[in-house]
Amino acid sequence: MSCEIIQRQTTFWELRDDDHVVWRIAFFGKKEFFFLTATASSFSIFEQHPLLMDYHHPWSQIFLSGSATAAKDVASSLESAIANQTGPWRAPTHYLNQIGPIEVLESGSGLLLEAPTPIADACKKGLEASRGSLYRSSGTPSAWVACGSCDRSQLRSGRENHCCSSRLTNRCSGP
Repeated sequence: MSCEIIQRQTTFWELRDDDHVVWRIAFFGKKEFFFLTATASSFSIFEQHPLLMDYHHPWSQIFLSGSATAAKDVASSLESAIANQTGPWRAPTHYLNQIGPIEVLESGSGLLLEAPTPIADACKKGLEASRGSLYRSSGTPSAWVACGSCDRSQLRSGRENHCCSSRLTNRCSGP
């Protein structure tokens, strides 16, 4: 059986099948509602899809505390890592700091990225692979670490630290 989408709204679709029976599919609790085109000749229902990563996984953050010497290369690596996870469905800017990754990498502090954990993990691997670009001008190496209490990630010099006061209280109080 095939169906033609005859009306498409953000809250419902109407379909006509081969026997000219009209079906209405209502969407409750929808998460995505942007349509690329006004009409579509077919549709698919997915349980796993790059667009659904935002809703199926917990989110992680990556913070900086040290500037990158090759910010453009590192930013390109981050964008590639995100694109490998999301394909054409989400732009890297959806997850990267709105200021821009190059600016954050050059400034050496602040939130670099906020994304579903699989995307953040892929970015961490990319950052680890470009560790030579993550040396401060003094030559002190930096490393990416995650706070065991709140799962936030930060770039810290030489040793693991919590991103919050949890190392003193065993409870995360945020960045």
